[in-house]
Amino acid sequence: MARSKMRWEIEVLKAIYMDDYEEVEVKGAWSKTADRSFKLTLRAFSDQDSLALLSVRLTATYPKTSPLLDVSGVEIFHERTQKRIRNIVANRPKQLLGEVMIHAIASEIQEALEDAVSARQQGTLPSLEDERASAEEVAAALAQEAEEAEARRLREAQEEEDRVLKQMLDDEVSRREKRKPTKAPVVKTDDDTVSFDQPAVVTDGNDSVQFTSVTLTSPLKTGRDEQLYLGRPQTDRPLRSLVAVKRSVVQKGREDIMQIESFLEAVRKIRHVGVLGLLAYRVDRLDAEKSQVTLCSEYADRGTLHDLLDMSQIRPSNARRFTINLLEALDYLHNHGVVHGSLSCDAIFLESKPSMSARLGKLGQWKLHLEASVPSPKWRAPEGENDAITGRRKTDIWQLGIVIAQMFLGLHIIDDYQSPEVMLGRLDLLESFEDLLRKAFTLDPKRRASAFDLLPAEFLRTNAEVLDVVSMQPTHDRRRPSSSMISAKRRSRHNSSNVAEPISRYAMDFTEMGRLGKGGFGEVVKARNKLDGGIYAVKRVKQSPQLLDQVLSEVMLLNRLNHPYVVRYFSTWVEDDFSGGIVEDTTTTTDETTDDATEETTSDGPRMDFGFSSAGGLDF
Repeated sequence: MARSKMRWEIEVLKAIYMDDYEEVEVKGAWSKTADRSFKLTLRAFSDQDSLALLSVRLTATYPKTSPLLDVSGVEIFHERTQKRIRNIVANRPKQLLGEVMIHAIASEIQEALEDAVSARQQGTLPSLEDERASAEEVAAALAQEAEEAEARRLREAQEEEDRVLKQMLDDEVSRREKRKPTKAPVVKTDDDTVSFDQPAVVTDGNDSVQFTSVTLTSPLKTGRDEQLYLGRPQTDRPLRSLVAVKRSVVQKGREDIMQIESFLEAVRKIRHVGVLGLLAYRVDRLDAEKSQVTLCSEYADRGTLHDLLDMSQIRPSNARRFTINLLEALDYLHNHGVVHGSLSCDAIFLESKPSMSARLGKLGQWKLHLEASVPSPKWRAPEGENDAITGRRKTDIWQLGIVIAQMFLGLHIIDDYQSPEVMLGRLDLLESFEDLLRKAFTLDPKRRASAFDLLPAEFLRTNAEVLDVVSMQPTHDRRRPSSSMISAKRRSRHNSSNVAEPISRYAMDFTEMGRLGKGGFGEVVKARNKLDGGIYAVKRVKQSPQLLDQVLSEVMLLNRLNHPYVVRYFSTWVEDDFSGGIVEDTTTTTDETTDDATEETTSDGPRMDFGFSSAGGLDF
């Protein structure tokens, strides 16, 4: 019955409105629906240009249910006319429910349009052009109000951000003030100056100045057994450089104190851009059980990495740069027989000059058994703590892995997950970033990578995000490789500009003159550089992508060698081997050959093939 009424009314509307009736196709979820949709162009009786467009959709249960109506084109009319028409569309379907109603509603809209035309002709309403102009003015006013509101919103957001930052700074200052004891200790005049037995050197601008005494200017941190002061070296001329002086009370026997002094002497000789240098130290016996250790070190003006991460997340580019700084510093320490022992975000200091950089500090704190930031038990290194240098080196790598995870994922990462393995299993990390962390968190310390092994990691050579945003598969459905089985699947490598090179750099910059030798891992050719005319030995090594990190480790080691009796190294780059479809690592690693060698070996001359099988890498 309802469908027959619907069809009858539609046929009537077609006959009445003729060309002003327009059928609209309706598609459901399965391309079949009983709904009918059409549009009616409703015109005023005395002015055919005054019109409105009524969009109608009749549901399968019409007229028992109200139709879906929408009217457009009434914006050019007076506000009173717009309100009347919209009231008709909103209220009349409810009043006529159960009856066919479209023609009645359309007629009432036409009457409203006719009344508007009549009022306009009689002068009681503005003309159509005036209404359009008024509508444009209203629209312009609304747009201006929207712009002003947006500008006001941005200004308020900036003020709110400034307020929050100021509040954070005030809270930090208040928190540090609360750490100070209620009753400040009275510093005697003779305690304002600390003297050291060893002469120390501090850099002031471009000059190196020697000193043996430091004037304590202000306390930075005070505790029961530890005080940290800001000091200024005493010299014959005023200095701008500042130093940090820490006084710690330890309970150690005579033999332990002697070991501590030996260790501090070794740390004092360490000089590296990534290490906050220990300038001087002294150990004073207080009584039979207690001793006071005074350490004078370089001062970092940006606080610790923990303070920075506690306030905000750092950008991935800065985190990568800090990671490389720490790896290079840790590799330098380990090569000089020194371990850190208590590496954490609290032991990493930030310096702003000449540019923001991260430096390792608090060296030897594990020897003094001072209070340190200790993670939860499952985040500690599985080998535990021991005094052996070799074991401590591997523990440094594990602790550095925690620092790297916190730099990229936040300080809370060790609280959100029970262990590194749980974190790696649940987070959808980028493959190269996960590979870096798995090398640092290898359970077997003998198989754990060294700082030098982590330096050529793929993740540190790219600008990719930490989380794998490409994958849409749920995290709990993905199977992760274990720490002993790391996937060999790699992404394609690019050059330093992150753009794949369609043309070989070797072919563009060098002219090959002959082969000098060949091994099981590649060949060495003699080539002339087209720009400077020099003759070089070029080692061409073909490697699969998953072994590129190993090759780059040897490249970094080769770059560090500088000796008259070691073949000079120049450059390394990566190219795609278009003939074989695998990555080709091309290395220019030797000094220019002599003129005699040039005359003896030509492209047409005899080739000297090495008779032994190469063990791999970049051996010449």
